[in-house]
Amino acid sequence: MSLVHAENLAKTYRVGDIDVPALKGIDFAIEAASFVAFVGPSGSGKSTLLNMIGCLDHPSSGTLRVLDTDIATLDRRAAARFRGEHIGFVFQTST
Repeated sequence: MSLVHAENLAKTYRVGDIDVPALKGIDFAIEAASFVAFVGPSGSGKSTLLNMIGCLDHPSSGTLRVLDTDIATLDRRAAARFRGEHIGFVFQTST
């Protein structure tokens, strides 16, 4: 079992009347004891992906499972509980 597993993962934001895709058709698996880095230019979807893995946001389509839990099925309260019990999260700020 993968700790994190994504299939055809997509996230689209609505800005006014325009759909802005942040992620399109992402597939990956992260196994236990792995070291993973998400690298790319600004606007490539790194923070969007981390926000979804951290249960702060839901995918627009596709599947994202963390510890065999489908993140899209978690409401805000369940997501906070899951994050508190299973995920370490350090928020990024800029000064």
